[in-house]
Amino acid sequence: MANIYMLQAAFTTGEISPAVGNRVDLDKYKSALLDAENTVIRPYGGCYRRQGSKYIGELKYSDKDAVLVNFYDTENSAYLLEVGVQYIRIWKDGVYTGTELATPYTHPKQLQFTQSADVMFICSGTYPVKQLRHLQNGWDIIDFSIDDQYYDLLLEKNSSENKIRPSGTSGNITITSNQAIFQSGMEGGYIKISHDMPSQTISWECKGDTSGSTTSASIFVGEKWKFVTHGTHHYKVVIQKSTDNVTWHDFRTYTSNDDTNYTESGAETEPCYMRFVAQAWNDDEASNSHVTVDLTRLSYVHTGCVKITGITSATVATGTVVAGVTIGKHGIGSTESTADYAFSSWSNYFGYPTQACFFQDRLCFAATARQPYSVWMSRTGDYGNFSVEKADGTLTDDSAVKLDLIVRNAYQIRHMIPSNDLVILTSGNEWVISGDSAITPSKVFPKAQTMRGSSTCLPQHIGNRIIHVQRSGSTVRDLGYQYESDNYNGDELDILATHLVKDHRLISSAYCQEPDSTLFFVRDDGVLLAFSIIREQQVFAWSHFITDGKYKWVCTIPADENDELYAIVERTINGTAKRYIERFKAMRDDTDEYVDSYATGSGNSISLPHLAGKTVAVVGDGIQQRDEVVPENGVIQLQETYVRIIAGLPYTTKIEQPGAEISLQEGTLQARVNKINAVTLRVENTYGGRLGLNFKKMDELKYDEEYKLFTGDIVQSVPLYDVGANTRNHLCIMSNEPYPFRLNAIIKEVSVDGGMVKSYTG
Repeated sequence: MANIYMLQAAFTTGEISPAVGNRVDLDKYKSALLDAENTVIRPYGGCYRRQGSKYIGELKYSDKDAVLVNFYDTENSAYLLEVGVQYIRIWKDGVYTGTELATPYTHPKQLQFTQSADVMFICSGTYPVKQLRHLQNGWDIIDFSIDDQYYDLLLEKNSSENKIRPSGTSGNITITSNQAIFQSGMEGGYIKISHDMPSQTISWECKGDTSGSTTSASIFVGEKWKFVTHGTHHYKVVIQKSTDNVTWHDFRTYTSNDDTNYTESGAETEPCYMRFVAQAWNDDEASNSHVTVDLTRLSYVHTGCVKITGITSATVATGTVVAGVTIGKHGIGSTESTADYAFSSWSNYFGYPTQACFFQDRLCFAATARQPYSVWMSRTGDYGNFSVEKADGTLTDDSAVKLDLIVRNAYQIRHMIPSNDLVILTSGNEWVISGDSAITPSKVFPKAQTMRGSSTCLPQHIGNRIIHVQRSGSTVRDLGYQYESDNYNGDELDILATHLVKDHRLISSAYCQEPDSTLFFVRDDGVLLAFSIIREQQVFAWSHFITDGKYKWVCTIPADENDELYAIVERTINGTAKRYIERFKAMRDDTDEYVDSYATGSGNSISLPHLAGKTVAVVGDGIQQRDEVVPENGVIQLQETYVRIIAGLPYTTKIEQPGAEISLQEGTLQARVNKINAVTLRVENTYGGRLGLNFKKMDELKYDEEYKLFTGDIVQSVPLYDVGANTRNHLCIMSNEPYPFRLNAIIKEVSVDGGMVKSYTG
């Protein structure tokens, strides 16, 4: 049979698992690789050696957990936050700014961050929600001020027989309960106390008095009031209002001529004080007048709130009466016992929110220790107000909202992703709150979607899809609205590369939209997975990064219209584990950094104290020098002087092509003895590399000019060594030189049913 020329023009399937390595029937097999180590799959098809990572600095504590978080300064600029055990350090453009803030957090991996303008909300579940603020004169971190709490009647209330009695209506008071309802840890939380207040009337009667005006006592009006005059008189009566019982202003004026009398009622949107002022307006006639004035406040429910300051016993607590924006402006209504009380949803005892986001101009919190399945939404446009308000017995549309996502198993809410809809991912299922209309207490209906669950690894919102890690931590799925089924659903994105995630957990994620739309996942064993994804072009390509150490966390920062990947990398230096922050620049044609944890310099020396004791690759003015062991002082002395020096840890790129397949007149190429006679590698700005049928015995690729990047076709025979002709023929390419290797296509010349037959299993 004549020789066959076989072309692999793209690698956009990426790395596939051995289980898929025999699926020659799949269209994606034509663009697949069996190994893509330390490579990136470009969305237009190429398979490139990944760029190296630059050493930025060492974490404050190398023996403790830390995470990296981006804090956006502008659309194309962001600070990098190093969030560790009880501290936050601020980095900018790869340089530590010197700013460090103290925090109470001891488990940084459990924190959740949500930014709004120059304020970042930090949720921990253990402490009140905090705000990290970027001010004109620096940074600070404070407790988020909640003007009015959300009060839940179901928290710690056993029955309607429970009653509490406040010792006063303002200031510092004691609250006594007839049952054991107070627990250690409630300090700092709030309790709302309501009393049914009876109607009350202030009256004034006058017969022929013209001596001047009379001012009545004041009365507190909770909602509705009524005003009535009786008799035959010539008096002017003015109703006045006050918010503080000190400063008054006229509200209504009534003037009578003989038998003219008034009956009027009204309702106040805000509680206030009211009184009236009566004065004769016609002295000649007033001497014969007889008038009665009644101002009545109708019955209402008076609500006040108390911040709990101490727990004396299970039945006694101390606290301070506080005034919120909506609730408790006028203290507590009475010192009588009442069964109408409720605790605030958030305290040390009940827990604090672990999730936050913004949706339809409401600040949304979710998932406390006591209520892991609950969502709270603030009042519209008033992020610090979680109160509810009624008008004519109905909750107002802008009132705060609470939702409980309860199914048979009380799953924990792990993520909230706002978009056109609010997507909520729990440990066991997925929910959607529609954004088609405005959220109101009476028009909010969460709907369960799929029942797969999500891990704690941060999901990424890419285009109109959400990519998240399934509950097990080892399956990557996407989620989005599907018109055909009228719900949210998605696909398993690692189905062709399950070997990369099987028996592992993905613990951190980051997305670089530019230049190549690549999603990164940190695996629990320190391997970094790269996933090139462009759904419109059906590009779903996995590869993996390995370094001399372990990747621990990743984050992206915008820079020059692109996205740069920052990573926490743990490296062993002279027997001690060190954790560094390192940066991967965006992939560009002029990139020349192909070593890890590298530093740059010039002259005849270069300093790498962070790699003391390590063997590093050195490149001077584009030419690879001999490898050097970094001395204890960290300074490598070179024999010559260079304009640009790059030195860092070497790494190896491995590319393995699966066995070939082509339709023959006799059927398939599978199980047919064949031999690769020659290979053409179509490369771009490439130097270095080796070629073979396995990674153990390989030949160096040949270039016309030494140390000069080459673009074009490299044509080379394949070293057979002891392999010979066989039925598999997996072409292997390796590069460990500190140079770019950019492979755009592979063309193989293959002869079938020829050559020495060897048993070969890979």
